[in-house]
Amino acid sequence: MQQAQAQLTQAQREEKRNINLFDQNAVTQKARDDATSTRQLAEAAVAAAQAQVQTAQLNLGYTKVTAPVGGITSLEQVSEGSLIGTTGDTGLLTSITQLDPVYVNFSFSDTEAAEVRRLIDLKKAKGQAPNLGVKISFGDGTTYDHDGVVDFTSSTIDVSTGTLQARAVVDNPNRRLLPGQFVRATVTGVSLDNAITIPEVALMQSPQGQFVYTIDKDGNARVNPVTLGQKIGSNWLVLSGLNAGEKLITEGIIKVRPGAPVQAAEAATPGDTNRVAQN
Repeated sequence: MQQAQAQLTQAQREEKRNINLFDQNAVTQKARDDATSTRQLAEAAVAAAQAQVQTAQLNLGYTKVTAPVGGITSLEQVSEGSLIGTTGDTGLLTSITQLDPVYVNFSFSDTEAAEVRRLIDLKKAKGQAPNLGVKISFGDGTTYDHDGVVDFTSSTIDVSTGTLQARAVVDNPNRRLLPGQFVRATVTGVSLDNAITIPEVALMQSPQGQFVYTIDKDGNARVNPVTLGQKIGSNWLVLSGLNAGEKLITEGIIKVRPGAPVQAAEAATPGDTNRVAQN
């Protein structure tokens, strides 16, 4: 291209000289026209050279592959200098795993999904906009020091498992989370005000459904059918069947009979539900 540009510069000078000489009647019209044609041919040569340079730059660009994400690569699939293709396995150079941030994929049942939607609707009705997040814990029970944000939930239920797929984005600057690692994700961002929970030990099962024993105003045991929500730690969320302040029997349940008198005992530790044993 540099050679073509030099020839163009020379042709432009020759054209200008011949035009001046023609104006002075020192050269023929043919000489002037020949100089103009030479300049036009030189311009075409420069344009052709520029096109060749662009083609060479494009071909050179194909020799360098830039990764779309940062991460850790697997073993190289082809060595340097090998001929590669552009489709299928022939075009695979390596695999890159992004480590920061990472995606945590989890799922929950359709009943849990309905409960989450119900809580979200309650918050929206109060003018609040809850953002679903996750707290990550490892298999040994330790908690990860970075919380995640739920950025995707599937629009359909997986019919084979009856669960709804979801995904959270979690920062991983120290690379504690590794691809394929098993973790536990606790969904946060929704809450239920003035909720009632009961310990799992107080829950009983009958042919008519789940129930608990409470104490009536006369000090006798009473059967209370309950409708439960989600399990929270070792407790269950009660949707209906119990009122705040009712005394719940949590010990000696196997001996309790409906209508039998019971004697309440104070909780073993502060914050525990009152323990009740049959008299």
